[in-house]
Amino acid sequence: MLRVYNVDLDALRATLRTGGHNELEALMGTIAETLLEQGKAEGLKAGEARGLARGEAKGKAEGKVEGKAEGKAEGKAEGKAETLGRLLERRFGPLPRDIETRVAAAEPGQVEAWLDAVLDAPDLAAVFAQDRPH
Repeated sequence: MLRVYNVDLDALRATLRTGGHNELEALMGTIAETLLEQGKAEGLKAGEARGLARGEAKGKAEGKVEGKAEGKAEGKAEGKAETLGRLLERRFGPLPRDIETRVAAAEPGQVEAWLDAVLDAPDLAAVFAQDRPH
């Protein structure tokens, strides 16, 4: 809230000359209160703006780190699934479509279990005999 005071400087000088200190004190007090209120309001507004800017910057940085970590994890999982597919094809020949789909949709722990099984399995069916992570 902004209060504007129009002060008649001639009247103020006359009040000072005639010794009207009570009127001057009241006027100065009102002006001081107004300036304090304005200063508080401006300080609060500036503080809020700085706080919002810092919060936004921190949120963006945290989001970037989280996104990067998630992307990295997804990339690793996809790479392992691709490696499993390649090993299965090299070991057992062309893969049926349902096996390719299963491998692509599998959770990372399951892919790990199949990667371990592909080394010792006598055939393709044996790799997928146990569909739970070890």
